[in-house]
Amino acid sequence: MTKDLVLAFSPIYVGVMGPGNATVKQAEDAYHLGKEIRARKWILVSGGTNKGVMKEVNRGACYMAREIAKKLGISDPAEINPMAISILPESGRSQNSPYDRLSIPTGVGQGRNAINIHSSDYVIAFEGGSPGTSSEISLAIKLNKPVILLNPSELTENYFTKMDSKLVHVAKDVGAVLAIVERLITTSKL
Repeated sequence: MTKDLVLAFSPIYVGVMGPGNATVKQAEDAYHLGKEIRARKWILVSGGTNKGVMKEVNRGACYMAREIAKKLGISDPAEINPMAISILPESGRSQNSPYDRLSIPTGVGQGRNAINIHSSDYVIAFEGGSPGTSSEISLAIKLNKPVILLNPSELTENYFTKMDSKLVHVAKDVGAVLAIVERLITTSKL
């Protein structure tokens, strides 16, 4: 089977990790990233709560699903899956984003960070300095998964690139993030 054929049938899971108390710029970037992940038919993995990066990345994926439905002449946008999986920390769905279409309540609190990372082929992380996002980045590196840091501080960039400069990539904007993921996909070992 050729590599192109395998890629055509192998879903690509892209985890997006970031703070629940996102800045306005982070929220805008997360929304744009969610749209672009869905447009590329990648599967979005996030923490899925109704705040910050998690809420906005899911909102972007849902928006793009509605746009695809319009282009296809489908009157009910719910028929187009946003292709987003939300791994929730709670045992119920009371805290999940209204943009979730597939949420998995875990009941393991921040332990869900490990599920997020194990479920992702590529990890995109927003700056935030939070212990949750930092733990997700660290675990991704430990599991040998590529990490793309979006607009990190110098301290964050230095800390994580020293852990593994081959796995950790730095991007200054969403376009650069997408270019890195696309390059990694095409050069990955299957």
